[in-house]
Amino acid sequence: MNSRKTLPIACSVAAAAAVAGAALAHAPAQAEPPPVTIAAAPVSVLQWPAVGLQFSGLVVPMPVLGNVTAATTDQRGVTRLAAPAPPETCSATGGGALVAVNWINVTNGRSGTATVKPCPHFLDPTPTSRDVPTGSGQVMVSIHLIGSGAYPNAGQPSLPGVGTFTAP
Repeated sequence: MNSRKTLPIACSVAAAAAVAGAALAHAPAQAEPPPVTIAAAPVSVLQWPAVGLQFSGLVVPMPVLGNVTAATTDQRGVTRLAAPAPPETCSATGGGALVAVNWINVTNGRSGTATVKPCPHFLDPTPTSRDVPTGSGQVMVSIHLIGSGAYPNAGQPSLPGVGTFTAP
């Protein structure tokens, strides 16, 4: 090779490397991206709710429904189950009923039971929602209206309900 031709090329490469190194040395530091957080979000529940009987203050019979809601939590694989009731139910005898939710994740085999109260102001220590470790996958639920300690016949007679949702 001719050294006259390779010397200018070598000098050009060295100069380009020096300029690139200087530019990288003076480049502003980039911050790390913020950590990903999981926010609670509702999950659609396809269901046939549990149906029971309640009476208002005028002794008028009305249906009481055990509708289950599901939501994600800030922990992966944990689902929050609740069964909120409308004010008409909370002011009638159905407000004393509890909702028992039996669940099974058909994807991973996890199962359990969660009992919640539909009316937040009803005097019972049962919580209005429960966090259950369903894991990810298809979850099947059976829904039952049961009496509470104060009102063992609340919501009775009743028919059970069923439902399903996909836990993220």
